[in-house]
Parts: sequence; C-alpha cells; structure tokens
Amino acid sequence: MSATGNLGNFKNSFCMKYTVRPERFEREVFRRCLHERSQTLAKLILAVYPGFFRRDLLLIQEVARATSLGEVKDSLHRYHKDNQAQRGFLRHRLKVRLSGERVLRLGAELFGRVGDGGSDR
Repeated sequence: MSATGNLGNFKNSFCMKYTVRPERFEREVFRRCLHERSQTLAKLILAVYPGFFRRDLLLIQEVARATSLGEVKDSLHRYHKDNQAQRGFLRHRLKVRLSGERVLRLGAELFGRVGDGGSDR
C-alpha cells in the first residue's frame, strides 16, 4: 500500500474497496457515476447505441490508471473540455453522461482529500 492508503491505482483501489471483480470495473464505475436522473434513459441508449458513451468509457479507462486525486482531477478537466466542445441535447441538457462530481468523490474516497492526511498529487 502507498502512503495515502490506496492500493496503487484507482482501479485496484476501487475493486478492493467495493469488492468488484476487475472485469466489472468499468461497468460498476459507469453505474455509480452516471447522473442519477438519466439512469433509465442511459439504459435505453446503451441498448440502441452503445457508442454514445464512448467518451465516458474513455474517462473511466483513464482514471483507472490514476494514482492520485490530482490525476483524477486532470482527467476530469479533459473530459469536461471535451463535453463543452461536443455539447448535445442528451449530454448537456438531459445530463446523459457521467457526473464529474461523482467521479471526483470516488477519487477522494480512494485517495483521500487534501487536509485529511491524503495527498492531492
């Protein structure tokens, strides 16, 4: 274990903390971090057009390798910029996408927050 109490990276830490098999990591993070009010619509879109969530899955894959809260924040910054550039009704107005705040909260749970003994970078 590292000095911050995590198990190396976001994926390993998440899987250990929540008892999730590594092959279910992406699906479980997606489920936990999807905007709550868009869950039902997201299931329909996944069934019809799974490519709609490509950017969201790329974010999950990127944060999987993060080893600090700072790296999670950097990934979220890039995700936010991409979403701003690709604004659409479903993603922007209906929030059929991952919640950056939820991803950040998970990162803080796994790596600790600044001021609680954890490291931000």
